[in-house]
Amino acid sequence: MALDFKTYISEWLDIQNIMSYEYDKPKLISSVRDKHGKIIDVIDDECFKIKKISKCEENEMCYWHNGSQNNVCVNKTNISDYLPSDPPNIFTNLTSNNSYEIIYAQQIDDEEIESLDSRKINNTVFYKIFKSQQTQNIYVLFSTGHTINVNKPPINEALNLLIDKLMGYTEKIVIAGHSMGCMMALHLASLFFINNPIHFQEKCVVLGSGPYKGYHSTVVLPNTKIFVCVSISSILCIDEFFYKGKYDNYVPVIFIDKNANKIFTDNDYNNQQIYGISSLHDFKNYKDVLTKLLETPDFNSIIESLDSTNQFIKPKGGSKRKNHKSINKKWKKTRNQRKRRTINHRKIK
Repeated sequence: MALDFKTYISEWLDIQNIMSYEYDKPKLISSVRDKHGKIIDVIDDECFKIKKISKCEENEMCYWHNGSQNNVCVNKTNISDYLPSDPPNIFTNLTSNNSYEIIYAQQIDDEEIESLDSRKINNTVFYKIFKSQQTQNIYVLFSTGHTINVNKPPINEALNLLIDKLMGYTEKIVIAGHSMGCMMALHLASLFFINNPIHFQEKCVVLGSGPYKGYHSTVVLPNTKIFVCVSISSILCIDEFFYKGKYDNYVPVIFIDKNANKIFTDNDYNNQQIYGISSLHDFKNYKDVLTKLLETPDFNSIIESLDSTNQFIKPKGGSKRKNHKSINKKWKKTRNQRKRRTINHRKIK
């Protein structure tokens, strides 16, 4: 049976933003937002009328909330911990009007997790299990955060417990994440495939975006079950996290290009000079690109037809940040030349 990647990805995009928050960030409930995520109203909240932080802090009932797009004053009762203390509860995406039930949430603590630059850092990874009210699909989503080595004993133990829980579901299971969450999704998929290969083949799909080279496994997952994408913009620029880390890149990788409205594999891209750009790593960028590409009527057929050979991109050139700066300098030089030509033209007149 053909997999409906168009539906899986659409529903994943509905809820992935929830996992982009840090695990301990206060969550604003009952808010109304525009399409850019800006808070435009908070339902039945008198504190929202207060526009100055000083006035907000003077009121014992109010709290100054620092949002991703704007800061607002809200009633303290509308602020809760990010991890739901009493699931299940229902989340509705205001753009698609699709609803999802949060049926489980858990955090994985490790006081000493090794980062990619060998530093010891305190970190917490968390995941949530959602159930789509439209399709009944089960979604396991991981948080974004520090670039860590995911193959650590406390993480493996927690993921094995999660696998035991997932074995109880008969619905389609979609394991997904962005950046570090993508690495966690791939690692969970590897453990799942090792322990329960038949159940994984029958029930599981893996989605991911913005992977970095922090995933290491000798397990070869079924390519037809996986959609892991990297964002590019023209033949010069690519998500810089694609170069970060000490392992080989996860393969096969699917490249998505909003400007060209194109999906392709590394076979089409292997001999190009490419540069890492940090802004391409933002999940908002991935969401914008994928949303546009999902409008393609034969999206599922395109995914099925992609070449699944295991090849790597061969990075060329030196430091990616240095190259990024050189691109900016070149652009600024061209812009200044245009300005000088305009000024000279005015002088001639």
